[in-house]
Amino acid sequence: MMALLIASLCMISAQVKPTSESLNKKTWSISDLEGKWYLQITPVNDSSNNRIPEIQFDIKQNRFSGTTGCNQMSGSFEVTDSTLHIDDKMITTRMFCPGYDETTFLHKLLKIDGYHFKNGRLILTSKNDIISQWSRKKLARI
Repeated sequence: MMALLIASLCMISAQVKPTSESLNKKTWSISDLEGKWYLQITPVNDSSNNRIPEIQFDIKQNRFSGTTGCNQMSGSFEVTDSTLHIDDKMITTRMFCPGYDETTFLHKLLKIDGYHFKNGRLILTSKNDIISQWSRKKLARI
């Protein structure tokens, strides 16, 4: 009986303890994409108007909607655990927004081929280059 107790204690102490990295690492899934996201505005991608682009993903329908920071947009998308493709048959309204480069924003959105999450942010990528970062909360302009 004593030998069994000692063997059990040895096995417990020999187990690998989790590192702080593994404790902080969250496993994400496609369902985490669901919901509304706000573009993180920086001086580089500031639209010079007062609206912040937002996008809302509906995973069950493979549909998205939102704003470009100027016009409304909606369409469909395809997603896997690591890839995301916005369908180029996107619908947008056509309001004129002086000083805002909406065309570049839309072209970047259509180039997206992947995504991941980091520190609670949605990172959209194209060929592993970061295209944009999105947050669940609308942040104040920088």
